[in-house]
Amino acid sequence: MPAFFYPCQPLPLTGFPVTGLRKTRYPGTGLAIFKKNRVYIITGMAKYFRPEEFACRCGCGLSKLDPKLIDLLDSARTIFGRPIIISSGTRCEKHNTEIGGAKNSAHLIGPDGFSHAVDILVLNDYTRWHLFQIFERLGILRFEVSNLHLHIDNAEYLPHPILAGTYFKEKR
Repeated sequence: MPAFFYPCQPLPLTGFPVTGLRKTRYPGTGLAIFKKNRVYIITGMAKYFRPEEFACRCGCGLSKLDPKLIDLLDSARTIFGRPIIISSGTRCEKHNTEIGGAKNSAHLIGPDGFSHAVDILVLNDYTRWHLFQIFERLGILRFEVSNLHLHIDNAEYLPHPILAGTYFKEKR
């Protein structure tokens, strides 16, 4: 069964079988896999999500989502019973600036070396409310709600609890 790995350098994410590779524990992040002089770090294996869903959308390959948040997303997906579509995960500084993200955004790599936020695509009020309730029950304290996404994060280094940026853009 192929597994996905996060490269230490910004590289395209690819999957490859782990048999026959040298494996070492990497403190604080999980398992390190060494292949052809490159180190790939497993930072939480998601049951329902591919690593590229959490990667920066600019194409730089940055993807270091907090493994605890990945576990919460998997739990929410199990409860929700339908796919959850991630519209934004980890962001590099450049991409965050380009899209007008907050300077201290939880999408950026935090002091612990992980990003702590995802935006989930939502297109109707029922889905938005249902997902909000699920994540609240799972312990998420920071939310942003809009007509296109539900932002959740578990950044303990930012002020919480918070229900922020409730805005709805007019559909054209």
